[in-house]
Parts: sequence; structure tokens; C-alpha cells
Amino acid sequence: MRPLAVVGNLSLDRADGGPRPGGAPFYAARALRVLGRPALVAVKCADADRRLLLPPLVRLGVPVLWRGGDSTAAFSYRYDGDRREMVVESLGPRWTPADLRGLERAEWVHVGALARSDFPARTLAVLARERKLSFDGQGLVRPARTGPLELDPDYDPEILRLV
Repeated sequence: MRPLAVVGNLSLDRADGGPRPGGAPFYAARALRVLGRPALVAVKCADADRRLLLPPLVRLGVPVLWRGGDSTAAFSYRYDGDRREMVVESLGPRWTPADLRGLERAEWVHVGALARSDFPARTLAVLARERKLSFDGQGLVRPARTGPLELDPDYDPEILRLV
């Protein structure tokens, strides 16, 4: 059986008492470990943040492919009752076709983009070859900028053609 894969940037989330790992691959790995079928996660973050973010992911028991990056996605959260304010502290690295090595056997790949800049259409086109691709919608509506999170619909429609 060919594995299911989740790819995306790990994030450094600051809320409720300090930094913790986040991002679609981290949370997906929590579910993948109980599926009972082959799965893996491919992640990127800056080497400087690897010691903080990677061990909690590896402890979940799902095989991990780590790729270094020039940055780490980082978010801060503040809660006012049930209202959440989110600030994009830094954007994560952009994925390239070279970063996809090790995913050749995956039958399905879920792309867990945190921002519009994470996965250019060219990278998604390579990833979509000979496999089924799903895409986390938050990556479409989060522009590639830091500061208070403001969603907008100005994404490249070519991305959806690949999914």
C-alpha cells in the first residue's frame, strides 16, 4: 500500500504560556498515527528552530522528512473570550520541487500551506504528478505578509486546477 503524505511548514506558535509547534503537518501527524495505514509528513523550518519543533513531531511516531529552510513560520495568538486575534510574526520557507524528494511513493498528498507563498503553482504541479493532491484552504486566503492576519481572496486560481 502506498503511503499518504502531508507536506507543509512547521510553525512556531506563541499562545497560552509559550512557544509550541504548530502547522498542518504537526496536527495531521496526530491523526495519521491512528489511521493504521502507511503515512508520512514532510516539513520545513529553519535549522535554528529544528531542536524545538522537530522532536514533538517525531515523538508522534509518524515518519518525518525534514527539510531546512531560511525561516520558520511563526504566529502569535491572543484570546478575548471566544474571539481570537492572530498575528503573523514570520512567514515560512517557500517549497521547491527539490524539497519534494522522498514523496515519490505517496498516493495522496495533502498540502498544508500556512500562507499563499508556501507552495508556488510550479511546485504544486510537480507534486500533483501521478498522485492525488488535496490543499488546505487557509493557504489560499492568507497573503504573504507579516502583521495582524487579514484574509483576502486574491490567490492564483491556477493552484486550484492542480488539486
